[in-house]
Amino acid sequence: GESLAGGPPCAGPVRHMDSAECVAKKAMAQAMQAEHDAQAVDEGIGRHSKDNTKFDRWEDKTHSALSSEMHDGFSQLKKMLRRNGRRVNSQDRQIMVGDATAVDKASKFAMREAKDMAQVSQRISRMEQQAKIISMMKGPAGPAGPRGPRGQ
Repeated sequence: GESLAGGPPCAGPVRHMDSAECVAKKAMAQAMQAEHDAQAVDEGIGRHSKDNTKFDRWEDKTHSALSSEMHDGFSQLKKMLRRNGRRVNSQDRQIMVGDATAVDKASKFAMREAKDMAQVSQRISRMEQQAKIISMMKGPAGPAGPRGPRGQ
């Protein structure tokens, strides 16, 4: 606008020929502009702080969800390992029992076989003794008549 004294308009930066009233008006305008800028900066800071708070909350929520998910995953893994360990141990026991049973059966079979072989060899020696005795025995008299081609 126009200055009260009818000089140059009272706008723009302060000049040395501005009236005191114009200087005060410009200073007030600058102060209001500075306040307005400060409020805008404060709003920006508030908005950023709110965004940061939201982000922090999201990060905390995500972190706690992930950590509980990982905790659950690890505890399930531990349970699975324990279950598999028990399964392996029981299978080992079954294999050991099976091996022991097989070894037991094999040793029983070997003992039975040795016993049978001993019995067979005893029978053979008895039969050999009986054959010796029988070969020395004189048999019953044959039918009366001339001796055959093999007789003596």
